[in-house]
Amino acid sequence: MHPRTTLNLSLLLLLALNIQPILTNPLPALPPRQTPCAPLTILSARGSSESPGEGRLAAIADILTSTHANSARRALDYPAKIFPYFPSLVDGINALVNLLNSTLTTCPDSKFVLMGYSQGAHVIGDVLCGGTLTWPVGEGVGEKVAAIIFMADPRHVVGEPYNVGTSTHHGLFPRLSGQCEKYASRMRSYCDAGDPVCDSGFNREVHRRVVEKYKNDAVGFVNGLL
Repeated sequence: MHPRTTLNLSLLLLLALNIQPILTNPLPALPPRQTPCAPLTILSARGSSESPGEGRLAAIADILTSTHANSARRALDYPAKIFPYFPSLVDGINALVNLLNSTLTTCPDSKFVLMGYSQGAHVIGDVLCGGTLTWPVGEGVGEKVAAIIFMADPRHVVGEPYNVGTSTHHGLFPRLSGQCEKYASRMRSYCDAGDPVCDSGFNREVHRRVVEKYKNDAVGFVNGLL
């Protein structure tokens, strides 16, 4: 096995043994003012081993939905398992593609804010920009994405114009430089030095704190695009 692959698997195991799952309440039923064709859907893809729901990203979704009164919020329904990781990733990719396509078939004028933490960022990035397991989503869907937030993306690449944070290393599974260029003006990717997932480091607390640390910056960025 390649040394890099061994290191990546070791880091994933380390994270799996120590990650602290967040218990979140089920998403509330949509109030009457929200129609099936909400003009804006705020969709969150949780990180590995987080309980079903929005996970840490709920802190951002709460603020955005309170600011944008006619918005809807969704949590991507996928396994978010750290082992086996790649089957979970594929399930997430398929779930997101189906959700985007079905929503836009019914509600062609809807827009999306896509937010992913850890494995959730991996899912969203591969759907939008393409990856080892998928082609990028079509132009018709991509143009409906108003804003993208990545927190601790495993495919983080140093030097991209949308990066925010102190990271100086690539993530566990770095994508090609410029692969998400078409979304650069609509995207923020947050990663700090030492993060085991997005910076190939060994500080699990950095990984756990990233959403809380950058949530206000993320909200400001999204609001500036809407």
